[in-house]
Amino acid sequence: GTEPFLSNQFTIYIINFRLPCFISMTSLEQGQGLVLPSLKKMQDERNQFRIRQCLMVGVSALLLWPVVLLLVGRRQPLGGHFSSAPSLQVRSIPQRRLTDSKSNQAASAVHLFTPATFTVVGPSVFPKPSALLGEDTLPHLQPSYGQHRADVDAVFVFAAEYGLNTYICFVESLRSTGFTGDIVFAVSILDMKEKGVEPYLRNSPNIITYILELSCFNAEMEATSSSKGGMRVCQLHHLYADAQGKPLEDPREARTIATTRYELYWLWCLHYEPHVWIMLLDARDSYFQTNPFDTVPREPNPSKPNGILHFFGENADATRIGKSVKNRKWLTTAYGDVVVAALEEKPTICSGSTMGEKVAIEVYLRAMVAESDETGTKLMGADQGFHNYLYYSNKLANSINVRSITVFDQGRGAINNLGAMRTQPLEEWGNGRILDHRSNTSMTVLNWDGSVSPVMHQFDRHQVLSKYVYKYQTGLLREAYFAKLANGATSKR
Repeated sequence: GTEPFLSNQFTIYIINFRLPCFISMTSLEQGQGLVLPSLKKMQDERNQFRIRQCLMVGVSALLLWPVVLLLVGRRQPLGGHFSSAPSLQVRSIPQRRLTDSKSNQAASAVHLFTPATFTVVGPSVFPKPSALLGEDTLPHLQPSYGQHRADVDAVFVFAAEYGLNTYICFVESLRSTGFTGDIVFAVSILDMKEKGVEPYLRNSPNIITYILELSCFNAEMEATSSSKGGMRVCQLHHLYADAQGKPLEDPREARTIATTRYELYWLWCLHYEPHVWIMLLDARDSYFQTNPFDTVPREPNPSKPNGILHFFGENADATRIGKSVKNRKWLTTAYGDVVVAALEEKPTICSGSTMGEKVAIEVYLRAMVAESDETGTKLMGADQGFHNYLYYSNKLANSINVRSITVFDQGRGAINNLGAMRTQPLEEWGNGRILDHRSNTSMTVLNWDGSVSPVMHQFDRHQVLSKYVYKYQTGLLREAYFAKLANGATSKR
């Protein structure tokens, strides 16, 4: 049977597989609370044929069953990833199996990240975020410091209202891995008042900085200078200009800064060539151990019209969408109870850590802005609801510019999301195999196969890592930075 329900822009069908002789219209008539008027009118007519239909379907199923068994028998066993559609790949190996063996055992948890039992009818097309202002609208936002380089990889970060140590920890740990690409920051004008931040961002090589003048409001819609604290929402004017170059006001209502960042990222990504790799990452709780761009697949054909996306899951043993109060709230507010019910056993995919080729990232960023516009959801953190919905509904994968989406289970990819694992000490996960804790001044976060995690994300949820990064590593990076400054000043003399 099929149970249709309506979303903002399209119809979704939840597919329920039942034994043929039990197919009925009951679920359609109930429709999870949505009663279709025409069904009641047709009910008497359908009752006359119900028994005959059930018998016909049952006989057909008996005749076709040997063919189905034959086809199933020819299927290859699943291995390290599961392809559920031509444009979709999933890598989801159970966390405590430290192997990528292509055995049936490893396949048992692969289904976790497969899309839900509902899907959109594609292909999906997402408007430019500037479309609200008309087709002639042009990007107006320009960097305050630095210049984009079109042919290099880039890391995009919204880092408003942080102190110098946060910037040093992020940038210097990334540079220490050998990364030479662009680091692009959006910062608040308030950051420039923090000691040392302005000269650091201005003078560090290959950092592109956008200083934002946000128009923010508190829960009572009173103007405030800060985007942080409680339910604050903001507008960002002058991102675009008309054909004559006149800056335009923000056409969108005030929204959370976490949602606004995707529009900024979209504008930034327009500066890059189609197949360079771009990472979208949180600033405050990310630390680099090796270069996350070293192992990404490179597209040799620069004219290829589509690209790859990499998403990163949270630990499926620690949390699922249905177990998380916040994730349930974000999805329920944006899409309703039916969608949450379909996704409640799915692992959470983190919206604070994403990678992809520019051609695919550009589509993803359009989609995130479009979901915010369509749902009107203004909750802080709602972008994670959009992120999971776009993936699990196949709405994003149906775009012709997205060749594949690979979801890496926690501890299986370039970015290791650690936040959900705070339910117990990090040393206890996987019999201590995820943290190589040699001393308070020497520790390494590992993936489940024993390799070093290129990026540890959400490390501050764990006291042992928080102390190590904030008190020890940041101190070392800070000393090295100021020593370099001193040496540079000496050499100039």
